Amino acid sequence: MRAVRLVAAALLTAGCAGSAAGSSSDLPPTGVERVGLTEWTVATEHEPLVAGQDLLEVTNAGATSHDVAVSGADGMWKTQLLAPGEHAQLRIRTRPGETLRLWCTVPGHDEAGMRTTLTAAAGVGVVSSESR
Repeated sequence: MRAVRLVAAALLTAGCAGSAAGSSSDLPPTGVERVGLTEWTVATEHEPLVAGQDLLEVTNAGATSHDVAVSGADGMWKTQLLAPGEHAQLRIRTRPGETLRLWCTVPGHDEAGMRTTLTAAAGVGVVSSESR
């Protein structure tokens, strides 16, 4: 009986460790936010985000290439450079109540006003301790 408990405890611990170290793409997003890139704006669909594993659906609706970088308490994420009309998905982690910064990293675009912030709802969702 003791051996069964030890095996069950080991499996439970391994399952917890696996989910914490697994890819964020393995988990369903807690929220989805559309982000539009144009000259010289980063526009979001709505606020606040649902705290946890969020998916940003990014579209370059502008006439020139853009990307978007996101910084928050758990790190920084960035899309590839998107040609006009291209789309990308970006998985990020958010904590309840935090404010994220979004901006275009193409030289001069942030300075031209291509930036915004998003807030994650306070007290909602679960934050993963997953490493990138």
